[in-house]
Amino acid sequence: MNGEHKKIIEEMEELIGRPLQKVDDIYSYKGKRGFEIENGDIVALRFETINWESLFNRISHLETLRYLDLSYHPFGYRSMIMPESIANLKNIEELNLSVNWLRMLPDSFGQLRNLKKLDLELTHLG
Repeated sequence: MNGEHKKIIEEMEELIGRPLQKVDDIYSYKGKRGFEIENGDIVALRFETINWESLFNRISHLETLRYLDLSYHPFGYRSMIMPESIANLKNIEELNLSVNWLRMLPDSFGQLRNLKKLDLELTHLG
């Protein structure tokens, strides 16, 4: 794992107070918190049921990220909108935002040109 990504993982682990599990395949991983590495870069992250708002600044620096699971999060409860920095995830292909209080997507969301799958089930959008 490259140094910057290692530092980001360490900061996230410190914020959530638990280790993140390195896994071979995030799709088959059944745990609540994990990450997948390919060619030294973090390409997939899963966080469930944690206060993610303080983590999002760190996540948005992971430009190699292709999969992000933020389902079952309380995010949006106060602000009801995702941060504009979501646009930094240029390589994101799959984003799971299901089961949360999200009411709006930021204008920058349209910049996610590689996004192929978006799960918004049980959100407050629309």
